Amino acid sequence: MNLKGSALLAGAAASLASLDAATLDLVTPTHYTPQILNALARARSDGLTIPVVWNTGGYETEENIARLAGAVDIYLPDLKYNTEESGRLYSAAPDYAAAAFSALRAMVEQVGALQFDTDGRLLRGVLVRHLVLPGYRRESIALVRRLWEAFGGR
Repeated sequence: MNLKGSALLAGAAASLASLDAATLDLVTPTHYTPQILNALARARSDGLTIPVVWNTGGYETEENIARLAGAVDIYLPDLKYNTEESGRLYSAAPDYAAAAFSALRAMVEQVGALQFDTDGRLLRGVLVRHLVLPGYRRESIALVRRLWEAFGGR
């Protein structure tokens, strides 16, 4: 995405907001972070007020999450595995669990607890998606416990 693409994204964001969209949902956006930040700054200066969702695979860096401060309202990360072994076996990411939880911690610290409007729409916070893999129910239960221990109701 170049500057023209950033301008197009900013225009699309404004268009969605004018159509009463609840959020601007950016899916798998990490590799376009600088361009998206440009577009969001432009869209915000043009009056974009709907929450921005960073819909990610969850394997992010703390540095990238820090770059997104003030631009993203809602994080929607996947959290696939609770163990490094599963990350290595299924995603060729031997540091998956550590990296994903580190990024998740940064997300929660950045946007805080869930906040809803009077209609129940999410305005701010982190929602974690987790797919229970066949044969890995116990790992999924451990992951949910780990989430609760780390973040509680946040």
